[in-house]
Amino acid sequence: MKRIPDSKRFSIIHDMESCYFCGGRPVEIHECFHGTANRQKSIRNGLCIGLCRMHHRAVHNDHSFDLVVKRLGKEAFLKDHTEEEFIRIFGRAYET
Repeated sequence: MKRIPDSKRFSIIHDMESCYFCGGRPVEIHECFHGTANRQKSIRNGLCIGLCRMHHRAVHNDHSFDLVVKRLGKEAFLKDHTEEEFIRIFGRAYET
């Protein structure tokens, strides 16, 4: 799968002008579905959110918080796609 440059990232979740959770300055862009298999799929589908450093660390260190972010991504995706498309792309349902 061809890597998408950071400059081409976009979000169907929010404008990424601030941290999604606290409104602070987003230091990093986080892919809702991360890891080797899903990072580029998240970027390609606009499933990225801006996070301040504190919330980005929290997503990677707290499984329940990571699931919150995954649910946000899935809900946004399902506005214009089906559950079947989601599972075909990401390999599982990530139950909400």
